[in-house]
Amino acid sequence: GVAVFLRVLEDFQLPSIYYCSAGVRDGIVADLAARGVGRERTHLDRDQRRVVERMTRHYGAALPHARKVAALAHTLFESLQPIHRLTPECAKLLEAAAFLHDVGHFISDTGHHKHSAYVVANSDMPGFTDLERFLVATLCRYHRKSAPAARHEGLAALDDDRKRTIQLLTPLLRLADGLDRGHEQRVDEIECQLRNGAIVVTLRSSRDTDLEQWAADRVAPAFLEAYGLPLDVARARL
Repeated sequence: GVAVFLRVLEDFQLPSIYYCSAGVRDGIVADLAARGVGRERTHLDRDQRRVVERMTRHYGAALPHARKVAALAHTLFESLQPIHRLTPECAKLLEAAAFLHDVGHFISDTGHHKHSAYVVANSDMPGFTDLERFLVATLCRYHRKSAPAARHEGLAALDDDRKRTIQLLTPLLRLADGLDRGHEQRVDEIECQLRNGAIVVTLRSSRDTDLEQWAADRVAPAFLEAYGLPLDVARARL
């Protein structure tokens, strides 16, 4: 082995060779991560997105709000992936629920979260399996009011892994919805990270976000219950 290195030095007239402890495999993994390869697995495909946007419009829900909640929820999912460790495909369920969480207003404003769940569970959604549709409906059911509980009929029908998925995605959907509480897309973007034993969400906006911060603070107990970590929401100084 040394003879090979010596021959390389002689042929290229180099004074020395530096050894790298990382292998080719490590470089490939780093390159794929830097280029975001595989991130498409965390987004709805074109046909699925068309389905949920069509449903959103059909039931009179605000599409700009739905798109904003979906974008915020996706940022939260990716930022907290080292904590929740859910599969990338779970982000698709979260995105679909973000689009459809308000369709229940078509039936009634009162208890609209339950109506949203009913509408989704009983709709034809090409591109989604029956199980995926049921999970999306369950997320819509818990985007407000009571937290997921074992005694609830729909949740009781799921296995432990999928119950855990619902329990970990629910606070993300609630927070994303709260960050557009006024349906005015006041929050331009967010940064989410684990800092000093807390989940810290920083809002970036050029407009007043007092309502959104108030709504986000109300989600803190749900985060603490699901993740065992306090939630701190603050606005960045611009």
